[in-house]
Amino acid sequence: MTRGDFEHDVRPGVGIGALVLGMTEDEVRAMVGDPTAVDSEDFGDGIIVRTWGYDAQQLSLSFSEDDDFRLGTIASSCEWATLGDSRIVGLAEGELRATQFGALGPPVLDDDFEESWRNYVWDELNLSCWLSDGVVTSVTVMVLFDESGNVPQWPVRDAP
Repeated sequence: MTRGDFEHDVRPGVGIGALVLGMTEDEVRAMVGDPTAVDSEDFGDGIIVRTWGYDAQQLSLSFSEDDDFRLGTIASSCEWATLGDSRIVGLAEGELRATQFGALGPPVLDDDFEESWRNYVWDELNLSCWLSDGVVTSVTVMVLFDESGNVPQWPVRDAP
Protein backbone atom coordinates (compact mmCIF):
# COMPACT_ATOMS: atom_id res chain seq x y z
CA MET A 1 0.00 0.00 0.00
CA THR A 2 1.45 3.36 -0.98
CA ARG A 3 0.77 6.85 0.28
CA GLY A 4 -1.46 7.55 -2.69
CA ASP A 5 -3.82 4.65 -2.05
CA PHE A 6 -4.20 4.99 1.72
CA GLU A 7 -7.15 7.05 2.85
CA HIS A 8 -6.67 9.28 5.89
CA ASP A 9 -10.27 9.81 6.96
CA VAL A 10 -10.19 10.22 10.73
CA ARG A 11 -12.89 8.30 12.59
CA PRO A 12 -12.78 9.07 16.33
CA GLY A 13 -12.85 5.93 18.47
CA VAL A 14 -12.54 3.76 15.33
CA GLY A 15 -9.40 4.50 13.34
CA ILE A 16 -7.91 6.27 10.34
CA GLY A 17 -8.64 5.06 6.84
CA ALA A 18 -8.80 1.27 6.73
CA LEU A 19 -6.80 0.96 9.96
CA VAL A 20 -9.08 0.09 12.87
CA LEU A 21 -8.17 0.31 16.54
CA GLY A 22 -7.82 -3.17 18.02
CA MET A 23 -6.13 -4.71 14.97
CA THR A 24 -3.26 -7.09 15.67
CA GLU A 25 0.27 -6.42 14.48
CA ASP A 26 -0.15 -9.20 11.90
CA GLU A 27 -3.37 -7.63 10.57
CA VAL A 28 -1.69 -4.23 10.27
CA ARG A 29 1.37 -5.72 8.56
CA ALA A 30 -0.88 -7.56 6.07
CA MET A 31 -2.67 -4.30 5.25
CA VAL A 32 0.12 -1.71 5.25
CA GLY A 33 3.27 -3.82 4.95
CA ASP A 34 6.41 -3.72 7.04
CA PRO A 35 6.98 -0.49 8.96
CA THR A 36 9.79 1.88 8.01
CA ALA A 37 10.84 2.14 11.66
CA VAL A 38 10.07 0.22 14.85
CA ASP A 39 10.62 1.52 18.37
CA SER A 40 10.03 -0.44 21.55
CA GLU A 41 9.85 1.40 24.84
CA ASP A 42 9.25 0.59 28.50
CA PHE A 43 7.85 3.68 30.21
CA GLY A 44 9.03 2.51 33.62
CA ASP A 45 5.92 0.54 34.53
CA GLY A 46 7.11 -2.70 32.96
CA ILE A 47 4.64 -2.35 30.09
CA ILE A 48 6.20 -2.41 26.63
CA VAL A 49 4.81 -0.13 23.89
CA ARG A 50 5.85 -0.78 20.30
CA THR A 51 5.54 2.09 17.85
CA TRP A 52 5.64 1.49 14.13
CA GLY A 53 6.40 4.31 11.70
CA TYR A 54 5.32 4.36 8.07
CA ASP A 55 7.10 7.19 6.29
CA ALA A 56 5.31 6.92 2.92
CA GLN A 57 1.87 6.85 4.56
CA GLN A 58 2.87 9.44 7.19
CA LEU A 59 1.55 7.22 9.98
CA SER A 60 2.67 6.28 13.47
CA LEU A 61 0.98 3.25 15.08
CA SER A 62 1.30 2.12 18.71
CA PHE A 63 0.69 -1.30 20.21
CA SER A 64 0.79 -1.78 23.99
CA GLU A 65 1.58 -4.95 25.87
CA ASP A 66 -1.24 -3.88 28.22
CA ASP A 67 -3.68 -4.50 25.34
CA ASP A 68 -2.05 -7.70 24.04
CA PHE A 69 -0.27 -5.57 21.43
CA ARG A 70 -3.49 -4.53 19.72
CA LEU A 71 -3.46 -1.25 17.80
CA GLY A 72 -4.32 1.39 20.40
CA THR A 73 -3.13 4.65 18.84
CA ILE A 74 -2.99 5.87 15.24
CA ALA A 75 -1.39 9.21 14.35
CA SER A 76 -1.40 10.77 10.89
CA SER A 77 0.72 13.68 9.77
CA CYS A 78 -0.63 13.45 6.23
CA GLU A 79 -1.70 16.80 4.80
CA TRP A 80 -4.90 15.34 3.37
CA ALA A 81 -6.10 13.74 6.64
CA THR A 82 -9.74 14.69 7.04
CA LEU A 83 -12.01 14.99 10.05
CA GLY A 84 -15.59 15.17 8.87
CA ASP A 85 -15.45 17.12 5.62
CA SER A 86 -12.44 19.22 6.61
CA ARG A 87 -8.74 18.70 6.18
CA ILE A 88 -7.08 18.97 9.56
CA VAL A 89 -3.28 18.69 9.19
CA GLY A 90 -1.94 22.06 8.09
CA LEU A 91 -4.71 24.12 9.70
CA ALA A 92 -3.61 27.22 11.57
CA GLU A 93 -4.44 27.24 15.28
CA GLY A 94 -7.20 29.81 14.86
CA GLU A 95 -8.81 27.74 12.09
CA LEU A 96 -8.66 24.61 14.26
CA ARG A 97 -10.39 26.38 17.15
CA ALA A 98 -13.02 27.94 14.85
CA THR A 99 -13.89 24.81 12.85
CA GLN A 100 -16.80 22.80 14.27
CA PHE A 101 -15.96 19.50 12.50
CA GLY A 102 -19.62 18.62 12.24
CA ALA A 103 -21.10 17.63 15.59
CA LEU A 104 -17.69 17.43 17.30
CA GLY A 105 -17.43 21.11 18.04
CA PRO A 106 -14.09 22.81 18.67
CA PRO A 107 -11.24 21.10 20.56
CA VAL A 108 -9.90 22.20 23.95
CA LEU A 109 -6.28 23.17 24.64
CA ASP A 110 -4.75 20.36 26.71
CA ASP A 111 -0.99 21.01 26.71
CA ASP A 112 0.73 24.31 26.02
CA PHE A 113 4.49 24.17 25.85
CA GLU A 114 4.45 27.89 24.98
CA GLU A 115 7.65 27.92 22.97
CA SER A 116 6.30 26.01 19.98
CA TRP A 117 4.14 22.94 20.78
CA ARG A 118 0.46 22.70 21.73
CA ASN A 119 -1.95 19.81 21.97
CA TYR A 120 -5.70 20.25 21.42
CA VAL A 121 -8.10 17.46 22.37
CA TRP A 122 -11.65 16.24 22.20
CA ASP A 123 -11.47 14.37 25.54
CA GLU A 124 -14.71 12.43 25.18
CA LEU A 125 -13.47 11.08 21.83
CA ASN A 126 -9.83 10.37 22.80
CA LEU A 127 -8.81 12.45 19.78
CA SER A 128 -6.00 15.02 19.67
CA CYS A 129 -4.15 17.38 17.37
CA TRP A 130 -0.55 18.43 17.88
CA LEU A 131 0.49 21.86 16.68
CA SER A 132 3.97 23.17 16.05
CA ASP A 133 4.46 26.91 15.66
CA GLY A 134 0.70 27.41 15.39
CA VAL A 135 -0.01 24.80 12.68
CA VAL A 136 -1.56 21.32 13.07
CA THR A 137 1.18 18.77 12.37
CA SER A 138 -0.67 15.56 13.29
CA VAL A 139 -3.98 14.12 14.37
CA THR A 140 -4.15 11.15 16.76
CA VAL A 141 -6.97 8.66 17.29
CA MET A 142 -6.87 6.59 20.49
CA VAL A 143 -9.02 3.76 21.77
CA LEU A 144 -11.99 4.77 23.92
CA PHE A 145 -12.41 3.42 27.44
CA ASP A 146 -15.44 2.52 29.55
CA GLU A 147 -16.66 4.73 32.40
CA SER A 148 -14.07 3.25 34.78
CA GLY A 149 -11.29 4.32 32.41
CA ASN A 150 -9.76 0.86 32.61
CA VAL A 151 -11.46 -1.25 29.94
CA PRO A 152 -10.77 -0.45 26.27
CA GLN A 153 -13.87 -0.24 24.08
CA TRP A 154 -12.56 -1.69 20.83
CA PRO A 155 -14.62 -0.79 17.76
CA VAL A 156 -16.68 -3.54 16.18
CA ARG A 157 -15.00 -4.75 13.00
CA ASP A 158 -16.28 -6.68 10.05
CA ALA A 159 -15.21 -10.32 9.98
CA PRO A 160 -12.07 -10.87 7.85
